[in-house]
Amino acid sequence: KNKFPKQRKQIEKLETNMLSRWRKMSILKGRLRPIHGDFHPSNIFLTKNRIETIDPLGFGYGEIVNDLITLTSFFLYYSLTNKEDKTLTKLFKYYFKTYKTKTKDKHLELIVPFFLSSMALCLANPDFEPKADKKTVKKLISFAIKASESKKFDYTNIEKYLKAK
Repeated sequence: KNKFPKQRKQIEKLETNMLSRWRKMSILKGRLRPIHGDFHPSNIFLTKNRIETIDPLGFGYGEIVNDLITLTSFFLYYSLTNKEDKTLTKLFKYYFKTYKTKTKDKHLELIVPFFLSSMALCLANPDFEPKADKKTVKKLISFAIKASESKKFDYTNIEKYLKAK
């Protein structure tokens, strides 16, 4: 509980601000879809002929972008913990571009800041991700701040959100 106390306070403040913003988002009406709820790399298995998922922790109805964000946030997290691996940031961009192209979701960039910031804060929280080092935690918090402050998320320029404040 005492790991990174300064960062914990930042996380709590940001979470409160984002919840307030979330409640004001009227564009969310009508977007509920079946979602996995815990869609990250450890819950995806590739077989010879298909892709399978396990552990649908939060399975139910929710904002479909939640599954996209959960998956792509882990790409960002792994890129930060693996010497800023550019392959993973490319994968992040690829998934966003593919989702946007296939769904033609006109609200994607408006909804993403909330979900992406929330997930970055979750990954920065030592209670959820105890293996994260202080440098990674600081970058995730900085990322969450920048993403939450953006009115429209630019997934093509993820690097600007990853630069330290």
